[in-house]
Order: sequence, then structure tokens, then C-alpha cells
Amino acid sequence: MCSITNVRLLLFISIMLTFGSVLAENCKQSAEKFSTDPTGTITDKATGLQWMRCTLGFMWDGNHCIEGKQWYTWFQWKRALNLAKQNGFAGYQDWRLPTIDELETLLKTTCGGDKSSTISILANVPGRYWTQTEDKENNQYVWVVNFKNGRSTTQLKSSASYYVRLVRGKIWTPLVEEPVKFLWDELEHDGIHDPSNPDLALLQRPSDAFEKLDRSYRKSIDWVKSENKHKISPRNTVQGDKEDEPFNFDIVMANTKTMPYVVFKHSIHTKWLTCSNCHPDIFYPKVNSNKISMEDILQGKQCGRCHGRVAFSLYECERCHSILHKDSPKAWWTDKKHRPSP
Repeated sequence: MCSITNVRLLLFISIMLTFGSVLAENCKQSAEKFSTDPTGTITDKATGLQWMRCTLGFMWDGNHCIEGKQWYTWFQWKRALNLAKQNGFAGYQDWRLPTIDELETLLKTTCGGDKSSTISILANVPGRYWTQTEDKENNQYVWVVNFKNGRSTTQLKSSASYYVRLVRGKIWTPLVEEPVKFLWDELEHDGIHDPSNPDLALLQRPSDAFEKLDRSYRKSIDWVKSENKHKISPRNTVQGDKEDEPFNFDIVMANTKTMPYVVFKHSIHTKWLTCSNCHPDIFYPKVNSNKISMEDILQGKQCGRCHGRVAFSLYECERCHSILHKDSPKAWWTDKKHRPSP
């Protein structure tokens, strides 16, 4: 059991009040995740990928996907690759088969944690869809995503015909993202204080309070470094009359595909927060009970409740993805030429 009982930084009390009304996690994806175009394309706001709204072989009539003949909607893998290169839908010439990681971003997660189909705005035809990702153990097999049950498996390239949904663009990457300038709302605009209250002028301005704190290369405040340098001193309680040791328990999350594994350090978080700030409303405290995804985090859920708002930027990937493995890229954060300038 965690013995920490109160929020440890006086400022954090005000910040967490803004999240109190949204603590219950919404398990449904909504159409707000996408922006649509009348030409029949749809863009995922979380990943930046642009998709054909209809399965290949179907036609967009401005409102719906018109069903085509069955033999025009199933394709062998090589045929699907060639059709993608030849496709000029909506005036674009760079359509392609998605990777396994890209196609899986269209799966939604139910409250029970099982993946199912895409949301209805994509007008998806349930079934198996090709990806361009070959099996690393045997390149005669490629990955296929089944939108009936949300499962991904490998299939022999030449053995069957499956559905195709084409994509263009790239998922954001930590090597090419522009720096995110860290901004803190002034008191009049933070949604907490009454801007008409004349006593507001008596309070310290956020810009003054944070001026001397350490910053990351993306200019977000580095709270951990600032605390280690004793520039700030988190309290155990509002009054500062108790001393509790941080909860020293690390969790390694290895289901990260080609990204480095994630390390979650309770010791860092419990210097600032009590257990009830996160459990059970944001994260249920039971093994394998939380399906964490960047898609949800980028939409302000899970870790995104604080990161990108008061904690460090979501684009400082290496702060969490810190354990390299055989399939992950090299440690880009050690190569300064690949990092945005402060």
C-alpha cells in the first residue's frame, strides 16, 4: 500500500482541480479523432495519417461508401502493392499500403480491453486487411489485421486475397517534430481563477514562478532536474508537516513494438502526487488491466492527463521510452544533431 496521502506541491492542487470533472475514462473513440474531407479522405488527428475513407474497390458518393463487386474488393498482396502505386485518389499520387503499426491505430479499444473494429466514420468493411509489413522471420509472410476481432496475424503472401485500405503520410517521429514551446496559462486564463477578482494581482505570476527552473531541449519545464537541484521542494502535505518516502516501484512496459521499452518510475511520480490522483480512475491498479496507447495519450487520456500540459512534452519520447531492444532504433536522444534546438 502506498502511504503517501496528499498532493505534495501546493501549486499542483490547483492544477489537478481542472482535471476533476474528467477523471472517469471515456472508453469510446469518437468522430472528433478524425477530420474529414468531402473528397472521401479522412485524417487521424492523433497520428497525422491520411486514409481513404472507403475500403479499396468501394466508391465514395459524398455521403457513403458504395459497395462494389466482391471480386473487386479482395486483392492478393502483390496486386494490392501495385494498385496503391497507381492510385491517384483525391488528386494524391503517394498512396500506399499501411504498415502494421499504422493499420493498428484504426483499432478501437473497448472498456474490457479487447480490440475490436474501427469506429463507424471510416465505413469499414469487417474482415482481414493487408499491410506492407513482412514477417521478420520469414519474408514470404506479411502482417494482416482482422477488423472483425482486432487480431493481427501473419499470412502467406500468395495464399489468399484480403481487403485493402490505403494511407498516405507518416506518423510523427521524435526526430522530425518541431520543438514544442512550453507555455503556461496566466492566472486570468487558466480556468481556475476568477479574472474579475481584483485580488488576482496579489498572486505570483506563473511566468515569474517558473523563470529559473530547468528546461528540456523542447523548452518544457524539467521538474525532476529542478527538484534534484533543489530549486523546488515538493511537500508531502499542504502544511508540510509530514515526511513520507516516495514509493519505489518501477514498471517496464515491453509492448512497444519497434519503440524502446517504457519505464514508469513510481518514485518520481510519488514525490509529487498521492496514489489516488491516478488510481483507480485513470489507471486501474491491477496487472494487465490498462491498455495504454499513444493514440489515447495524445488525446489527453492516461499519461496525457499531465504530460503535454504540466509535465514534460509528449514528444520527448526518450523520457519514457528509455530501454533499447533488438528491434528498436538507435538512441536518437544521444545524437544532438537529430534533436530540435532549444
